[in-house]
Amino acid sequence: GVAMDAQGRYHAYLLTPGGVAPPPVPPKLSINDVSVLEGNNNTTAATFTVSLSEATTGTVLVNFITVNGSAIAGDDYNFASGTLKFNPGETTKTITVQIKGDKKRESDETFKVNLSGADGATLADSQGAGVIRNDDR
Repeated sequence: GVAMDAQGRYHAYLLTPGGVAPPPVPPKLSINDVSVLEGNNNTTAATFTVSLSEATTGTVLVNFITVNGSAIAGDDYNFASGTLKFNPGETTKTITVQIKGDKKRESDETFKVNLSGADGATLADSQGAGVIRNDDR
């Protein structure tokens, strides 16, 4: 602002808002790593947990998608993607990836679940590792 003193001189002064809290720090999202036994047939669920560091009063959204490693979607596991929605107060959500069982002797295989496009939170750990442990000898 600007003020004029008694002698007609202008003085600039800084306007400082009083008692304004710093902006809130957004909560952090993270995903865990999962290891499952493959199984001989049917499918086995590999359940990843996505955690929010603290409950919020708003909605938090985050996208997820499976990504091949040595495990290939359609052959070793079923591709999955979508959006998780955390409603106010919720701090955990799960992503289930179906692992396809077989009787082949093979080494352990890996795939990833990547998080992206978080809205209402930041990504602290955006990649979950999935390990499919071979159970055939």
